[in-house]
Amino acid sequence: MDKNSLLKIVADNPALMEELKKILLMEFYLDGLGTNFTNENLGAHVRAFLVAKEGINAAFQKIETYKTIEPKENIKNPAR
Repeated sequence: MDKNSLLKIVADNPALMEELKKILLMEFYLDGLGTNFTNENLGAHVRAFLVAKEGINAAFQKIETYKTIEPKENIKNPAR
C-alpha cells in the first residue's frame, strides 16, 4: 500500500483518528513527573507540550485532507 492509501484509510475512520491523536498527546502530558520542578523547568515542559499539541493537530488536519468525499445526491425540489 502506498502512503496516500494509508492516509485515506486513517482519514476515513474518525474513531481511529481520535485514538491516534490521544495516544500521541499522552506522551507529552506531565502526569507523574513529581513536584521537584523549578518554575523554569515546569514552564519549559508546558511550552513544549503546547508546541507538540499544535504540531500534532496540524498533522491531523493534513491527514483529514485525504478523506474520501462522498458525492452528494441531487435531491430535486418537489416545489419546482
